[in-house]
Amino acid sequence: RALAALDRLVEQQGESVALRLLRSRALWKAGRKDEARLCFKRYLDARRAAQ
Repeated sequence: RALAALDRLVEQQGESVALRLLRSRALWKAGRKDEARLCFKRYLDARRAAQ
């Protein structure tokens, strides 16, 4: 459910650094560890680029 809600938010607001972090946590919680790690890495890269 959390991932579906995040998908809807991205559709409405576009991708954001905060949503990437939330997606990585939701993926981790869903047991999708590899995807969660990749998503978290993208979050870190985006956060560094924004600074």
